[in-house]
Amino acid sequence: MKKMKTQFGKTLTITLLASALIAALASLGHASPIIGGDEVSQNDPVAETTVALMMKTASGMATCTGSIIAQDIIVTAAHCLIAENGQPLQASDLRVIFGTNLNDRKTISRVAEVIGTRFNPAFPTHMKQNYDHSDIGVIRFKGGLPAGFGIAALLPRSLPLRAGMVVELAGYGISNARADSGDGILRKTDVQLASKFISKSEVAVDQRAGKGACHGDSGGPAFVTQGSQHYLFGVTSRGDVGDRFCDTLGIYTLISAHTGFLRQSIGQLRALNALR
Repeated sequence: MKKMKTQFGKTLTITLLASALIAALASLGHASPIIGGDEVSQNDPVAETTVALMMKTASGMATCTGSIIAQDIIVTAAHCLIAENGQPLQASDLRVIFGTNLNDRKTISRVAEVIGTRFNPAFPTHMKQNYDHSDIGVIRFKGGLPAGFGIAALLPRSLPLRAGMVVELAGYGISNARADSGDGILRKTDVQLASKFISKSEVAVDQRAGKGACHGDSGGPAFVTQGSQHYLFGVTSRGDVGDRFCDTLGIYTLISAHTGFLRQSIGQLRALNALR
């Protein structure tokens, strides 16, 4: 089994949206690219449950992707919520962007402030392993969901994933790994689950056909369709070690493996109201 240690990093990006919202966001930016994908329309089910996350970091603006799992909660990657010094990012340094094109203000429904974040406490230790990184975190945002957005249905444990299944990935980042270009637009693409699963808490997707997630596509969703239902099951974590152009494997954290963490963290974030 190959080592899986190349993190889908927090690709820095400055978009037109960042410039337009610099006053409102008090300067924020991680990027989440989809390679070989199609642009997502505003009425697409993917657009209804997927958001961009903008952060202010020591290096500048950055963008990650997240998925809506409650009226006020986003699930994303743990490494999207950690600053370059290893400390948790402050809520005041994050914003949730509801829209399909960060370069076009007309597609942005709302920019929401963040109340608080939590990431799996095992992540800083587990990320040093070959697998089972526990790369998952949650964000609570202010104001609830704007019109046109909804909560993603989570894949039940009774519906297992199998190698070879077609799954759908989405994100806001670069569309060309070699040119490092095309970020800021929500895109989606279909890939297959790889023949070898990594572990009980992670799966791999096959990106050898030139489609998939890439550097900076952190926290983005992986969906599977069962019957007529579109289910969210994964969070973008990282790629195969040494994969510069994102054309081997992409590794996804299984949400179902972290339900205990999610329940506890969401409860803690909602309890913050009592302290304000």
